[in-house]
Amino acid sequence: MTHYQDILSDLNANSPQEIIVYTPSYEDNMLFEEKFIQTRKALFRAKSMSNRKLTLANAFYLGQLLEVEAETDRQREQYARQLTTHYRIVIKRLYYIFETLGVEQIMRTTETTLTAIRSLSSKEYEDLVLESLRIFNRN
Repeated sequence: MTHYQDILSDLNANSPQEIIVYTPSYEDNMLFEEKFIQTRKALFRAKSMSNRKLTLANAFYLGQLLEVEAETDRQREQYARQLTTHYRIVIKRLYYIFETLGVEQIMRTTETTLTAIRSLSSKEYEDLVLESLRIFNRN
């Protein structure tokens, strides 16, 4: 199977029914900068422990911070520049692929990795975002 097919399969996974969802590593009342620092640390800690699901969850939360919670484009760019190009690309892609299905669906994945997401062509990435919306609307 290709990375595209693996991720598509993970988007459609409906088991296990009961999952443990990793929550963000920050408190809602923290400043944006504190949230970003905490989440970035959590991402790299999970990566160093080779915990695939925790890595994906923290990458999702980092993407959510940059894509949704950043107050301005300037703030988004300022913090995104603190990441390598690889991480800027994968966290944005991961966030938009799983945006509608959430971290709950990330917890059901078995094959999705940051490397798999990075290897997608632009067309495959766009197709997965649309497929995620279709799945969300079916449920």
